[in-house]
Amino acid sequence: MILCSYSNKAIDWLNDNKMLANPSKLQAIELNKSNETIHAKFKIKDAIITSGNEVDLLGITIDDKLKFDTHIKNLCHRAGGHCLNRLEKNFTPFCNITI
Repeated sequence: MILCSYSNKAIDWLNDNKMLANPSKLQAIELNKSNETIHAKFKIKDAIITSGNEVDLLGITIDDKLKFDTHIKNLCHRAGGHCLNRLEKNFTPFCNITI
């Protein structure tokens, strides 16, 4: 397979230049338009990489449809949690209101 061949060449180049590749961090996705999940396996050097529906690349979640729905959902979840945590110290569990 061409992908495995080029990946092995890239890892050889890293090794020749005294750099280290971390196979546990290698990820793969196969782009597809259908709703079915594809889990292909690639052998790169001694590591077996199984493709998934999503990959995380530099903090961005990309799916096999090149949509960012999961990434946006995660951002909103984190942002909402931080806002609520900041506001929480301004509220007490019981409010004594007298009119």
